Amino acid sequence: MSSGSHKRRKGANYELEIAHKFGTERVGSRGKEDHIHSDVEHESFYIQCKRRASIAAYKWWTKTSEFAKTAGKIPIVVMREDRGENFVMISLDDFLELVDGKEEEQENR
Repeated sequence: MSSGSHKRRKGANYELEIAHKFGTERVGSRGKEDHIHSDVEHESFYIQCKRRASIAAYKWWTKTSEFAKTAGKIPIVVMREDRGENFVMISLDDFLELVDGKEEEQENR
């Protein structure tokens, strides 16, 4: 198996995993002409999936998660590059729990 096909299969499998967690479907990118589609279909979110051998932000995440666990809180990391936009890192499971809670709250109104 070539390195390229291994990477494509690894990416496709990750997209399927994330689609399953969101309860939706993988769209995939092979053969798409518009180049503006997401990897995973969702009514509210435009989801791109990236799986890499190493992501530097995990160093921040590990430390934050350990402290948050001790404090009994949900860990998040807020970051930005100089003159850039702010981003929030949160675990997918915590994010989905927050979204599910928000949806239930809206249904009960």
